[in-house]
Amino acid sequence: MVKLVRLPATDCKYYFFGCCIYEELLNPGYNRSWRCDILSGLIHSYDHFLDQAEIFNLNGTKAKAIWKKRLSTRIPVWDCPDYRPDPEREGECIYLFHNQCILKMPSCPGRCRLFTPA
Repeated sequence: MVKLVRLPATDCKYYFFGCCIYEELLNPGYNRSWRCDILSGLIHSYDHFLDQAEIFNLNGTKAKAIWKKRLSTRIPVWDCPDYRPDPEREGECIYLFHNQCILKMPSCPGRCRLFTPA
């Protein structure tokens, strides 16, 4: 029996870094397992901080100053082994797509029924 080998899909509009982003474009943010761990942790920390600010009746200006200081001193923003700086978006990871990590998305099998030239 002959094994079929698919052609590479590197010129497909859904192909990014060896992964297929079709499902993410179809329903952005739906798959929680693809979320960036660093951003998820940061969002959790911020939600916790907002709860604390509400308990202590901090005004917006004071809370903003405290969060800014906390963010710069205690929270490692990009402490990820896969982090690669994006030259086009300052301070962001090249693998970040709609707050999802491209590397967690399904790998591209090659040219498939979804193949669309870029």
